[in-house]
Amino acid sequence: LKPSGEGIDIGPSLSAAAGNGWKTMSIPLSCFGKAGLDLTKLQSPLAIKTATKLDISVSRIAMGTSAQGMVSC
Repeated sequence: LKPSGEGIDIGPSLSAAAGNGWKTMSIPLSCFGKAGLDLTKLQSPLAIKTATKLDISVSRIAMGTSAQGMVSC
């Protein structure tokens, strides 16, 4: 995967959710453009890069409209 752009930092949202059970996280598509990502060159629907150990479970990834768990750009 070689995205054009640095990606979106969801670290603060993950830290806030740690140890609190299942959470919904919503990322506006406009955030990807603001981060310099070109969605026309998307090769992978999800990539997570960390500097430390991460233990995470993902149950669903979908495109849609939701204000629940909104991540700010």
